[in-house]
Amino acid sequence: MAAERPECDRGWMMGWNRCALALVASITAACGGAAITHAPHAEAICSDRAPHAPTDDALASPAEAAVTAERAYSAEGASAEVRASAGTQLARAYYQLGLHLSSLAVIDELAGASDAPSEALVDFLLALADEPHTREHARMLLARTTTTAPSATYALAIGRAHADAGRLPEAEAVLGSIAPGAPERSEARWLLAELAIRQRQPEQAAAIFGELESSEPCATQRDLATLSLARTYFEHATSGETHGRGTMLANAYVLFSRVDASGRYADDAALGRAWTAAWLELPERALADLALLGERARAAHPEIDLLEATLAIERCDAVRARAALARVAATHGALQGLAERLSSDREALAADVARWLHPHGSPEPALAPLMARLGDDAGLRDAIAAHAAIARERALLAGSPTAFAASDAGVRAQQDLEVAAAFLVDAIGELAHLRASELLDEADTAASQARALAQQLDALSCDPPG
Repeated sequence: MAAERPECDRGWMMGWNRCALALVASITAACGGAAITHAPHAEAICSDRAPHAPTDDALASPAEAAVTAERAYSAEGASAEVRASAGTQLARAYYQLGLHLSSLAVIDELAGASDAPSEALVDFLLALADEPHTREHARMLLARTTTTAPSATYALAIGRAHADAGRLPEAEAVLGSIAPGAPERSEARWLLAELAIRQRQPEQAAAIFGELESSEPCATQRDLATLSLARTYFEHATSGETHGRGTMLANAYVLFSRVDASGRYADDAALGRAWTAAWLELPERALADLALLGERARAAHPEIDLLEATLAIERCDAVRARAALARVAATHGALQGLAERLSSDREALAADVARWLHPHGSPEPALAPLMARLGDDAGLRDAIAAHAAIARERALLAGSPTAFAASDAGVRAQQDLEVAAAFLVDAIGELAHLRASELLDEADTAASQARALAQQLDALSCDPPG
């Protein structure tokens, strides 16, 4: 008797290529959102593109320059020309002091006055577009700039700005202009693959992923490209089109199998093989692949155990099915424990989440896998990384010369940071609350499906396996 198959968590399996790009912008680890975005808190892996740095000379005394420039910038009755010159100097001084948020705020004010940032500030915007707390707004400003000497770095940033804003044809045109050999070329190709998927062009995405698989110099990036290519085949094969499905699924399985079994993406590949084998109606192979997945992956993704229970019931393996269903129940219980944290205030929740999801954080063992899944949310990770960057800038300001800290320039920077920190604490708390609520809903659904499978199992008369 065949078990009724539960709905799979297509957001995790099917949405891979929409979030794989978050790994690649700084070439980083796991992601969750569908937007084109960086994945900030994970470590970078073998990217040969160094963060952009402004090329103008460092100021002899940035603190003194900031104080002087702020006086001229804010002077009553200052002409537009004087204000633009002083503002440019102030933005540079803030940047040299490491106060990047205030540097961007001044650039934004200057751009608001002239409708576009001056070319002299493009270098600073390119650098700020690599920072977690200034990235989004810097890209938006870059999209309004014009430059007489566009570089590959500029093209990549502009392409990202267009993609963020949903201007996909414009993004495609700019990113496609980056020549082979440029350090930005690889990242641009990843972006183009993502854009192809967003425009429902899986064949084009597959071609780019195939190119990346063979051209990336780093083994981890090659694994990521292989995995993305496999998932592209899987998604296309299971999206409703039946023509060539078997061939595409077979290709997906072979590609999943090429991912390093001891590497960063081993669990992703094992789950991909399991789902592919299940679609190919090869339950024994699917169960063998599921057996490779550890406790952390299972606790974070209850669909793993639901799939295993379904396949075990189809094979009348009652022992394995009951073990898998018990794990679903345990995950549900742990998530209910997480629900208790939702009753705390936003600031406390934000502090908990930021601490748990920090690369060197240590969440409670029972909740660690679930917190890791909470950290799969790209927007939440972005907010946490931005909050950490704000904290670093506040520390820099606290250690700055007293004359600067007490000046109008220092007070302005302090106010910028306080407003941003308060906003981010609220954003982290809200995002954590929403994501945790979604996880609880998913766990409730999984628990309901597990109960239905348990009833099917109870209705069967299975001899012990073997």
